[in-house]
Amino acid sequence: AEDFAPMQNRGSELNEMIDFLPPRVLNAEGREGDMLNLIFLAREEELRGVFARAGWLKVEESPPKIFWHLLRQRTHYTKLPMDKLYVYGRAQDYSYALPDPQSIVTRRHHLRIWKTDHDVDGVPLWVAAATHDVAIELVKSKFRLFHRIDPDVDAEREFIAGNLAETRQLTREDYVRGTRPVFAAQTATGQPYYSDSRLLILELNREVISTAGKTDVAAKLR
Repeated sequence: AEDFAPMQNRGSELNEMIDFLPPRVLNAEGREGDMLNLIFLAREEELRGVFARAGWLKVEESPPKIFWHLLRQRTHYTKLPMDKLYVYGRAQDYSYALPDPQSIVTRRHHLRIWKTDHDVDGVPLWVAAATHDVAIELVKSKFRLFHRIDPDVDAEREFIAGNLAETRQLTREDYVRGTRPVFAAQTATGQPYYSDSRLLILELNREVISTAGKTDVAAKLR
């Protein structure tokens, strides 16, 4: 965690989490895929709240329903399911999407979020993998739909930070490097992507810093 010097004294939990954090997620068959590129420092209600305020949608959790919904709603189907991917042997806790209003089904910003067993001063740490879907393809041999992603996953990392910043709930942003950097890889479906290998930490807090001596989590970490 060389880029997060301000937390060296109080961030042992963060540093320990990063040391053991896998660089990429796994699919159900154990194949490596998307890289982990975001870390959230937030209470669960704050995490849910910031995505709701920024207009993100929790997607469907049952992929078998996909063709039924597409048949009925066609281009208005905003909750296209995401496959389950795994970190720490667990599927994601949350799946969020922000559809492109001009092309709801084929283009969407999206991320999967996992809660870790670590916290900073009682505030949980979450990790996420974010990519930007730019097209959709049908693999007839498998009778499955796959999204094609923008290979520049860092751009999606930055987009999410900028989008959530509009809620005025972000209190801090910092970059860290994992112990096993990812500069170029493929998704579990074989799509290439590239990165500068950094993870972006976003701290969320709904409380306003008070001049009367009350401090938020960010202040405690300085």
